[in-house]
Amino acid sequence: MSVSERPPNLGEGKHPLICENEVHYHLGLAHLAAGHDLEGQTWLTRASAPPGDNRQLPAEPAYWRAQALRTRCDEAGAAAALRQLLRSARRRAAQPQRIDYFATSLPAFGILEDDLGQRNLVECRYLESLARAGLGQRRPAARGLREVLTLDPGHEGAAWHLRALTEDRLLARQLELSFDPHLAVTRPSRRSQTCHTVSPQDGCKPARSFARSQ
Repeated sequence: MSVSERPPNLGEGKHPLICENEVHYHLGLAHLAAGHDLEGQTWLTRASAPPGDNRQLPAEPAYWRAQALRTRCDEAGAAAALRQLLRSARRRAAQPQRIDYFATSLPAFGILEDDLGQRNLVECRYLESLARAGLGQRRPAARGLREVLTLDPGHEGAAWHLRALTEDRLLARQLELSFDPHLAVTRPSRRSQTCHTVSPQDGCKPARSFARSQ
């Protein structure tokens, strides 16, 4: 069974408003790594598609959409998406929050006594940090992710991205120390990813690489 299929015993399955940019992005990378360029480009195209509903709140899929755009060599589009995510998260953090009385959300407040204000703060700080990481602002991103983990120690996304940022920084330091000025070449990062053309009209060179900030 593929990652995009749901077992029939789950009943409702995937909500129609759920964005799967992250799934499509990683499927694209997996196909490219396996040498399936056409399939990889197809999945990356799907991952880089904007949300169908522009009224949706800022959410993590916007980060993965930017990553897909970057992999397709659309650096301007990726940066624009990340800046929009940063602005949207900041606006949402400043807005008063209220409970949306839907069956899927109300139990969290009525039974678990969730703090709506803190939940919103955690989510907004997390999204700001992802946007900063994608824009190359690693130190502010790491500070934001640590703040998220202070407020919510069980936040898996913040822990994962903070670990990735730390690994990238250590790897960059190792590459700096291993640089041979006589050869004037550094060893390539195993975490770097090569951008791939989607069409010959792109004018994008496949040799260009971007470091993933995940």
